[in-house]
Amino acid sequence: MRFEAGVDPADRAAIRDSVEAEFLRSYSLVPRLQLLELPAGTDRGETIETLESEPGIAYAEPDLIRHIEITIPNDTFYRSPNFYLWGLNNTGQSFTVGSTGYTGTPDADIDAPEAWDLTRGSSSVTVAVIDSGMQLNHPDLASNLWTNPNETPGNGIDDDANGRIDDVNGWDFVNSDNDPTDDDGHGTHVAGTIGAVGNNNSGVTGVAWNVKLMPLKACNAAGSCAISATIAALNYAVAQGVKISTTATAASAASRHPSEMRSRRPGMPGTCSSRPPETTGSTPTCRPTPTIPPTTTSTTSFPSLRPP
Repeated sequence: MRFEAGVDPADRAAIRDSVEAEFLRSYSLVPRLQLLELPAGTDRGETIETLESEPGIAYAEPDLIRHIEITIPNDTFYRSPNFYLWGLNNTGQSFTVGSTGYTGTPDADIDAPEAWDLTRGSSSVTVAVIDSGMQLNHPDLASNLWTNPNETPGNGIDDDANGRIDDVNGWDFVNSDNDPTDDDGHGTHVAGTIGAVGNNNSGVTGVAWNVKLMPLKACNAAGSCAISATIAALNYAVAQGVKISTTATAASAASRHPSEMRSRRPGMPGTCSSRPPETTGSTPTCRPTPTIPPTTTSTTSFPSLRPP
């Protein structure tokens, strides 16, 4: 608790006595700050409210405990001996894929464990994944799948009057239907990088353990993505109030449409291309995290979320 300037010692003692608090120590570095001990069984929250309502109290707060440990999830492909997600936390670890060995460069990563100490995401945030779709029932993704709050599943009615019937979990802009299931694999991988459920003792972990993933299929099974489908998907996301999107396209020829769309979507600062440019002179919107070569096996019947 810290007193305001000008509160004399007698008044300070009276305030402490009013909540039966025992004085433990003060701190020269922070004038008028005191550490107090409350009787066992005291409602700490109620006592803090009482103290902060007193004239002469700058603030009162609990003596919180902090930890030096960083957050390390228990997901299979994050921990030893796999280390496939070195882009999240690179300690210089060595691992093998097939017959090829790899050794990481310490701290060539995004400092994910340090970030997870502060936040692991929020289900109030939605990310539109404009890609080849998403494996909707994937065990690492299903609980983070976005659901349209204004649509009733399976009633055959366009409940939210947006021109799309039963768009409960996004939309397929390739086949013009309400099933954005992934038939290429890339969208599932991207969705996992963004928001695979973390610390569930299985699979991989995303950067955000808690997030809502809106699958918008704009790329077909061959990985081809029409600009018109991409724009339609982005327009859908903006109409739903989404402020973050990722787009899986790389341009073999210039188009003015993406930059025009960015300038017309308030609150959405930019998209990130998850694939490198295919031709000289084209530039991805942002640089993707390096990945390791492909593997040929998966531990489940679901598409693997390991880096392709």
